[in-house]
Amino acid sequence: MVLFNNHWSFGGLFSTNYYQNGEMLDNGQKLYHDRYHVYVNDEFVGDKVLLTENNRISDLEGYLRDAGFKDFKATLEGGHYLISSENRLDSVEMKNHLASYLRIR
Repeated sequence: MVLFNNHWSFGGLFSTNYYQNGEMLDNGQKLYHDRYHVYVNDEFVGDKVLLTENNRISDLEGYLRDAGFKDFKATLEGGHYLISSENRLDSVEMKNHLASYLRIR
């Protein structure tokens, strides 16, 4: 076991696995289960965990549009997915929709 760039390394002659915070990293140093903190108008709503390669954080934007929300902006800043809306009523409803969605996903 070797500590390399703040990642623990375990492996044999031809393969090396790296671990960070107890989760195995792939060769691209990406966590297998990416986690993003989701905010609506700077209020934390929940975490979106991407469990498969096909999951994208931008899926939340599609979910909101399918739910009827049109007037919002979504940006990704590091591990934070920031959704903003100038319509106060929409932002409250978005928070409720997203909180439910993030609990069951």
